[in-house]
Amino acid sequence: VGSGLALLANGREEIYNVFKADVLWEGRARAVDIDSANVAPLLGMALLQGHELRIQAKVGGTVIIEALP
Repeated sequence: VGSGLALLANGREEIYNVFKADVLWEGRARAVDIDSANVAPLLGMALLQGHELRIQAKVGGTVIIEALP
């Protein structure tokens, strides 16, 4: 549906594509925007490789990162 400009953690600017999609969320269809960039994952995502990430998306919620077997 369009494009955007992002400032990456390494200081580079990158143009990214924006797509629309419908996802099933808690049993209901929901329209969402999807940002897509043609870059390698940043450091944070590389560090999560081989791990499970659980987040309680609320103020004061916990974040748990555990290695996968």
